[in-house]
Amino acid sequence: MTEINGKLVIAPPSLKGTFWTNSVIFIIEQDKEGTVGLVINKQSDMSIKTFGEYCDCELDHEDQLYVGGPTNTKILTMLHSAEWKCDNTLTLNKDFAISSSDQILEKIAANDLPKKWRLFVGLTTWPAGELEEEIFGDLQDDRCQNWLLATPTHKTVFGEDAKKQWLSAITQASSEFCQQILA
Repeated sequence: MTEINGKLVIAPPSLKGTFWTNSVIFIIEQDKEGTVGLVINKQSDMSIKTFGEYCDCELDHEDQLYVGGPTNTKILTMLHSAEWKCDNTLTLNKDFAISSSDQILEKIAANDLPKKWRLFVGLTTWPAGELEEEIFGDLQDDRCQNWLLATPTHKTVFGEDAKKQWLSAITQASSEFCQQILA
């Protein structure tokens, strides 16, 4: 199994006309069961404040809620900088962590927040080996999309407008690819 946990997976320019078009996905878990990620650049039509109203929780944040993927759309997940924790936080690496807890809305309401964060509903999932095949597989295979890979940075994940994230991530993937070739 090729290690892609903690990486950004970026939809190639040739992928058009689907939910995945121009997607940037942060891989949060990869094991023998499969792969789980969050699409980090698909804003929902709902603000966090409006989402809070639906949940009977006063959230004074106008930032958008993001659609993490088409699976498990009732799951609320926060992708954030690693210095912050709640009762169900998984540290992904020295820079990033995820939290999925009933506490998240309470902490947002109390303004107890990480330095950098985005809030998501839904996840993106693949069965074991499928995403790796789509990334590294044979271009003649219909399932092969040849997704691009990049190392996430706070700028790419949190510092870009959702519409610009895809271009920024492609630029980063291209730079990392060139560095590997020249190394």
